[in-house]
Amino acid sequence: ECKECAKQVIFRYTQAPCPLEPSEYRCEQQGDLSPTGTLIVRSSTASGAAETIFTSNVSLGVDIVIVDTRERFDCVPDNVDITIVTPTGTQVITNLDTNCGTGNGIDLMIDYGSLQFTGYTCDGEDTTNCFSEILFETCAENEGTVDIFIESFYLDVIGQKTDLLNGNPELTLGPGQVVCGATIEEVSRCEEVVYTVTSVVEANDTSSKGCEDELELQFSILPPFTLTPSAEPSSTPTTNPTASPTGIPSLVPTGSPTAPPTGHPSTSPTASPTASPSSSPTTSPSASPTSSPT
Repeated sequence: ECKECAKQVIFRYTQAPCPLEPSEYRCEQQGDLSPTGTLIVRSSTASGAAETIFTSNVSLGVDIVIVDTRERFDCVPDNVDITIVTPTGTQVITNLDTNCGTGNGIDLMIDYGSLQFTGYTCDGEDTTNCFSEILFETCAENEGTVDIFIESFYLDVIGQKTDLLNGNPELTLGPGQVVCGATIEEVSRCEEVVYTVTSVVEANDTSSKGCEDELELQFSILPPFTLTPSAEPSSTPTTNPTASPTGIPSLVPTGSPTAPPTGHPSTSPTASPTASPSSSPTTSPSASPTSSPT
């Protein structure tokens, strides 16, 4: 949270209807909202007259960074009224408390009508955003001595499957050749979620026996701040995820299906026994016993 005031507040347009009984703000709606529209933010002055502080277009799933565009103000007002006008419906959110110091405030990743609160910028500080994009990459290598034909090669990131063959029916990979593919997906930094990434490759050669290899990666990103109010203020949030995914998994097509990967690579045996056996044990006990345990 901000110690004094928020320079920016970030909302994501979700097209959601007003909740049945909002407790900390008012929400009224006419008709059903469309995926696109216009957002108007107003603030009430001491005299009670409403002033427009910000306007913007909205699109489903896209963030809106709200700032006070009036030259005499640097911070977003403590209370705002937001109107969303779309071709098929209108939603009015009133008495939304954005105050960082007093009042109830607003909570990250909570929906307020059709707007989900996803981030903020404090005075003189970096922006905290609940969503971040991560690049995922995987590679397949032909370690054999003949050409292989990759028939399927994809990444499944959080349920989003990306075809790394880009629609091609197959890809020929010569001995020693490597092919890589990548995708960018969005993850949440404000929820303690375990993400699963799966890389799959299916290939064949002239023997028509076929082979498949699959690798799975799981990771989570710890929230950089306390999600619920605590007795003491939490530390200043960071601008980058606190955890990074592990290294890129390698995919090596083999002549036959590979065994499921173990949790850790096994230690390879030496090529041959050592030159001579180790020294023989002593025939008598050591000079003195070790000291008693503490």
